[in-house]
Amino acid sequence: MKYSIQLLNTIFFLSLLTLSISCGSAKCNDKLIAKDCPDDGKCTVTIHKNKSLFVKTDDLGKLLYELQDNANKDIAVYTYDRTPPKDVMDGSYREEVIVELDKGQQTIVLSGGLSKSGTKVLFGRFCYCKGFTGYYKIASGNLTALDESVYSVDFKVTEVPQILEKIQFSIK
Repeated sequence: MKYSIQLLNTIFFLSLLTLSISCGSAKCNDKLIAKDCPDDGKCTVTIHKNKSLFVKTDDLGKLLYELQDNANKDIAVYTYDRTPPKDVMDGSYREEVIVELDKGQQTIVLSGGLSKSGTKVLFGRFCYCKGFTGYYKIASGNLTALDESVYSVDFKVTEVPQILEKIQFSIK
């Protein structure tokens, strides 16, 4: 009996340890969960509270963004970092999706051209791909937000190749 209680305690402890490390099949960043991550990399979600997205262009016509204070909005940055090949010096590759979220909106579904709807959503691609890096406005896609904690964005950019075409993340 004494050994079975110790065994149960050990199993319980290992289960808690496994859950805290793995977060199930999703990849975690504190209480933010990034889903639909490609198998060859790592995905994270970062939330910038009380910020809005200010999109501008530089002297060369490339898109840039700044975060500005705004109590009615939050910014979510979904980042995919591909694991670089071992023998390739310039093999790093990263994609980002930056989404401006309206606080207090319980349910939102936007279809078609997200940029035309007033929703600010950007796609970033960063690699050793001359002429095919930087930030781009998302030409078409859908944003679905339910109860201010679960978000899904499927999208397409026309200027550059992309790996991410659909992202999902939860804020718990």
